[in-house]
Amino acid sequence: MLLKKPAALSHQQFGQLCEALAYLSDKQKAVIEMRFWQDMSIQEIANRIGLSWQSTDALIESAINHLRVRLLQHAGLPVTGKSAKIYQLKNGLAA
Repeated sequence: MLLKKPAALSHQQFGQLCEALAYLSDKQKAVIEMRFWQDMSIQEIANRIGLSWQSTDALIESAINHLRVRLLQHAGLPVTGKSAKIYQLKNGLAA
């Protein structure tokens, strides 16, 4: 995946985003790139990867949640709320 630095991000923020992206699966990275770098609709992404709209939307949401958790952890901020619960459940960390 070749990322172009969005103008709204500093060099440091872009570096942190790239580090967080490294923790995603290849499919999650691909949908994030298509959605946010190529500005494709969810339906366009679904058609390209052969999933339903709902499955594609869930995959994008899961990828965003993983990125959110990684970026919060990197910043030393507490990971709380829906993102934390989803991340913990998917990674077998919930008590």
